[in-house]
Amino acid sequence: MMNAINRKRSTLFAALLALILVAGACNDDRCQSNCGVVSTDVDVVDAGDAGDDAVTGDTGEDADARSFDTDTHGADALDSGPDPVFSGCGDGILDQDEGCDDGNRRPGDGCSPQCVVEAGWTCTHEPRRCFTICGDGIKAGREFCDDAALNSDSAPDACRTDCTPARCGDGVIDSGEQCDPGPGGDWSACSDQCQILEGWQCLGQPQICATTCGDGIIAGQETCDDGDELNSDTEPNACRTHCNPAGCGDGVLDDNETCDEGALNDDDEPSACRTDCTLPCGFTTVATGWTHACSLSTSGKAYCWGRNNFGQLGDATLVNTMQPVAVVGELAFAQIAAGESHTCALTLQGAAYCWGRNNQRQFGNATAVDSAEPVAVSGGLVFSSIAVDRNHTCALTTAGKAYCWGLNNYGQLGINSLTRAVVPAPVMGDLEFSTIAVGESHTCATTTAHKAYCWGRNDNYGQLGDGTLESARVPQPIAEDMDFQTITAGRYHNCALTSAGEAYCWGFNQYSRLGVSTLTHSPTPVAVEGGRTFASISAHDLHTCALAPAGQSYCWGRNWTGQFGNATIDDSYLPVAVSSDFLHTQISNGASFSCAVIGANDTYCWGTNTFGQLGLGSTTASAVPMRVMCP
Repeated sequence: MMNAINRKRSTLFAALLALILVAGACNDDRCQSNCGVVSTDVDVVDAGDAGDDAVTGDTGEDADARSFDTDTHGADALDSGPDPVFSGCGDGILDQDEGCDDGNRRPGDGCSPQCVVEAGWTCTHEPRRCFTICGDGIKAGREFCDDAALNSDSAPDACRTDCTPARCGDGVIDSGEQCDPGPGGDWSACSDQCQILEGWQCLGQPQICATTCGDGIIAGQETCDDGDELNSDTEPNACRTHCNPAGCGDGVLDDNETCDEGALNDDDEPSACRTDCTLPCGFTTVATGWTHACSLSTSGKAYCWGRNNFGQLGDATLVNTMQPVAVVGELAFAQIAAGESHTCALTLQGAAYCWGRNNQRQFGNATAVDSAEPVAVSGGLVFSSIAVDRNHTCALTTAGKAYCWGLNNYGQLGINSLTRAVVPAPVMGDLEFSTIAVGESHTCATTTAHKAYCWGRNDNYGQLGDGTLESARVPQPIAEDMDFQTITAGRYHNCALTSAGEAYCWGFNQYSRLGVSTLTHSPTPVAVEGGRTFASISAHDLHTCALAPAGQSYCWGRNWTGQFGNATIDDSYLPVAVSSDFLHTQISNGASFSCAVIGANDTYCWGTNTFGQLGLGSTTASAVPMRVMCP
């Protein structure tokens, strides 16, 4: 018996050895390219081969190698390593009898170990890939669910059409969810767990969500919410009933507002509350100096702002201010004029007062003492107009007689001498003047007969307009026999308007401040180019501005700090329009800045702002008109 068993084993091993030798020498097209390299991916071979778990008679098998298990047969078992692969199912080659061949014999990947397409899958050969069929009702592969025709992307709790489960964020409100905006939706009202956030309400499908104003919860676009009991459209400073804060324009007078008429707020109406909920300043006139400016209110109260190094603001201090401050005292003024470092004004009764610097006796009070508050000009004269610049002051009486006082080194006082006048001194001659203007060292005026006269310094640029460069100590008529209604004096140039509103200028012409296309100085009047007519005109150091009859302002000359107010810093010899939404009633030029009064009794300024002379509450320059702050 033992010999028979040994013979049987010997026969089996011989058969296996023969098969292995044959496999090692194979070279047909169904043989693996490495002729029997072991693959760990596939653990079976074709039927009839050794190791297919079947004993096939025509191959000479007496037993099958797969029946030898190392766990049960010990040393008599085959090597426990990977099964050998030769050819057939699992080799990645699609044979005629195979439905698929994905290069392995693992189950559950779409192609079965027998190379049959598994239920719920479809396979391609090039490339060798298998895919689940979502929607066939078979849950296969990585599909979470597959309810066939019941798959839906809109039905709550349904398996989705990509065979994924219903979930928060898919745009469908499923069981346990209160909201679901979906990808790309507005999640303002919905949490990451698809719950409605506090302070919101969501209705409908698709949902429309809105905050609940009045619930005391600030949500969404709400900027406040004090609850139904505290939200109010009539209480000052309260959160409004639409959950927006109290503010200018809501018709309720809140803190930091001086008025609020709601929709009636208007920047154009003289007496209306402004759109920033401030009352009109009530400024009826403005006067610009070199680095400060002053305005008068409807009651005649004087306010000044800007540089104050000599007390020229009249507020009893030497502190610069960036917004209007009241001139001290109870005086009510009818006219005000600002110079380099001093200011003068006329009361309603025509009495003259000055404040600021007085080193050249420009106060006319027989002293050289500066004052940061108004002091009366000596003499008791009644004046109708007053003009100032750097070191001298002039005024006209109600009878048209001119008086001047202060420095007189070029004869600018018109008193036929170079002697300083410490009190008002009458200008020589019997001329009756209607307007008067003061430059740095010269003076000009127009008579009631509409003739222009100038006196003082003339050796630079011909600013006296008499056709010479000779200074004069008494009034000299302008060379051209022209009629002028009004006149203005800059530092070294002058301009005047005819009765027809035509503008003429003469004197210094750097930067074309005369309004002509050349830079040539002119000792006689030249017409401002552009063909415009004006109602009033104002000249200062580097530029000139004028007011058209309809209320539009124009400027020309130097514009390096935006003193044209046209949103540029480009110079121009032609008059260019000031950018403004309002019509002006008066315009006044300072040194590189300008100011104007609008019909609604507010002052606007533009240009340089080094000392706060624009009255904006800052020292930021502006190339467009900006509203001066109210006191």
